[in-house]
Formats: sequence, C-alpha cells, structure tokens
Amino acid sequence: SSIFSTKEQQINLVNIDDVSYRQQGILQQVLNYGTVRVSTEGDENNPYAFYFVARPQIVTRTINDAMEEATGFAVRYRQHKASIDTDTTLPPPDQF
Repeated sequence: SSIFSTKEQQINLVNIDDVSYRQQGILQQVLNYGTVRVSTEGDENNPYAFYFVARPQIVTRTINDAMEEATGFAVRYRQHKASIDTDTTLPPPDQF
C-alpha cells in the first residue's frame, strides 16, 4: 500500500445483516464519536469497522433506516414481479 493507491469496497444495503456502534470512555461520550460496525450476511465474524465516526448513533440509525427501505423495496419489487408473471391478461414476453 502506498499514498497513491486507493481501495474501495461496496456493500449492497440488502446484504447488511447488522449495524451497531460503540463509544468507549468519557472522551468518546463527550466528543460524541465512536466505532460503527457493519456485518454482512455470511460474514458476521468479520464485520467492517469504521473508527472515529462522528455521531455514531445517527449514522447507525440512518443505515438501519436505509436498510429497511431497501429491503421493503426489494420485497415490493418481488411481489410486483410475481403478480405480473402470473397475470394471464398480459401476452407472453416473447410476443413484445
């Protein structure tokens, strides 16, 4: 690793299993920062850790809200797709 290298890793919101934060000691409490941990499905033993996060409770809540919205959208999409697939009034896709 050097100062001229960059590494990026992305996590899909629907793959997040758990988000939590931790504030240790009075300094982190007073200055309102801490560690945010994100674990993904199948990788709960090696969570992603983000250190020195400002307002970790808000960050955690925001990620949880986004996860719920993304999961709800995915469920609604699957339900909608299933209803279209079973709709006999529509012509088959190969006829479009």
